[in-house]
Amino acid sequence: MLPAVMTTPESAAPADARQLATRFISEQLRRWPDLDLRPLSTSGLDERDARLAQAICGETIRRRLTLEWLLNSRLRRPLQELETNLQAVLLVGAAQIFFLQHQPDYAVVNESVAWAKRRVRAKAGGLVNAV
Repeated sequence: MLPAVMTTPESAAPADARQLATRFISEQLRRWPDLDLRPLSTSGLDERDARLAQAICGETIRRRLTLEWLLNSRLRRPLQELETNLQAVLLVGAAQIFFLQHQPDYAVVNESVAWAKRRVRAKAGGLVNAV
């Protein structure tokens, strides 16, 4: 189980739990296989969003291989060949849809597409939506 408090770069405060989780997973993917074991900083989030961010990160890290297999079955190129931020948004979105069922799928897809358009490139949103 992940610690109660987790850290991210100090550069920008997260707007919400999904954004924070996606940024955190993106950082972990850049470091892979040497995970940063410091906890995720959820400062700036209310208690409910902090728990959601921790749950998303925990499920994404814990079930990474399963998520990669699921995503690779829908992608033309292997997940590992995509940009790190795009990998992160796909992994986080899939973790929420498959393992955190209390979130509506449409909300997860909408947030994932918007994040990909902002942080990767405009056309990345189309790939995220298609997967």
